[in-house]
Amino acid sequence: MNSLALLLILACALLPLATWHAARRHGRREESRRLIAVLDALSSHTPVAFVAWEPRAGIVLWSAGAQRLFEVDATRMLGQPLPAGLDALHQAAAGLEGARPATRLELRRANGATVDAIVSFAGGGDGVIVAAIEDAVSSAANAHSAEVARAQRDALVREVHHRIKNSLQGVTGLLRQHLSDKPLLKPLLEAASAQVSAIAAVHGLHGEAKDGQINLRMLMVRVAASVSGIMHAPITVSDRCAALERFSVNEEESVPVAMVLNELIMNAAKHRSRSGVNGIVAIDAIAHAQRAEILVSNPGFLPANFDFSAGVSLGNGLGLIRSLLPRRGASIGLAEEGRRVVATLALHAPDVLSESTKDQEAIA
Repeated sequence: MNSLALLLILACALLPLATWHAARRHGRREESRRLIAVLDALSSHTPVAFVAWEPRAGIVLWSAGAQRLFEVDATRMLGQPLPAGLDALHQAAAGLEGARPATRLELRRANGATVDAIVSFAGGGDGVIVAAIEDAVSSAANAHSAEVARAQRDALVREVHHRIKNSLQGVTGLLRQHLSDKPLLKPLLEAASAQVSAIAAVHGLHGEAKDGQINLRMLMVRVAASVSGIMHAPITVSDRCAALERFSVNEEESVPVAMVLNELIMNAAKHRSRSGVNGIVAIDAIAHAQRAEILVSNPGFLPANFDFSAGVSLGNGLGLIRSLLPRRGASIGLAEEGRRVVATLALHAPDVLSESTKDQEAIA
């Protein structure tokens, strides 16, 4: 158990014990017994051993964890002074007022066996002293086991994502085989291939990421490469897109964001004017402290009476974008700039994006 969790347990323990002490001081013994029973029940759900004592009353709490750690039943300990094997607790708590950080102590079980213990204290003065005790050896072993289990789980998740990506890429390959022999279905097959490829890109990145985070720049680059290959369209990515490196897409929004990027780039490639050297799709980016903007532009013009927010004069691609766009933390803007149409996808933290702590500190 980490130190923060231990301090939280101690904080929870002090409130009922302080109330118990006040109740006892005023002669409300029945109420004090109920409060101790509640604290004892709460502490039974943690492997940490809790021992509480009062200078005059002796031990008032000997939790289930303490029974297991020291191999002595609570009925033999309640009301008794601290045993000789726990003298180190009494000495370490001398002069205690409030809380004391965790310290390492050598304690002894009833059979004389040594316990290498990590102990945190709270309380003191004329009131109850609470000690939260962990077996350092067991704690380290449990932490190692948890780390091994976490690594195995992460490896399994990455392998599953990798296999899903391979399966989806196989589906994409089957769809693309029919692009040449079924010309009437070509637009539908291109759209389906690109959509499946976008989802495959998400699973591919999940399969590569050790921390489960999908890098926004890598997602954008892979979706753009997929669309370029399917549509045979020239697509350029500006140097400013490197700023997207510091953003990760939240897991629950990764597929919608990939699909929206796919449809924006597909739409730009499909409707671009192909005359002249400027007949390319360009991708640019602007990074802010809590927001990333991806700009996809193509040579051309918007339809008359076009209104994206109202759903007026939208094609199938933009209609799909409108339905896929995350409800919070994302927005789309489309405008004509000279002879180009620019679609701006704005993604915000924390609803859709996460930003690394290092980059946040650099910005501050």
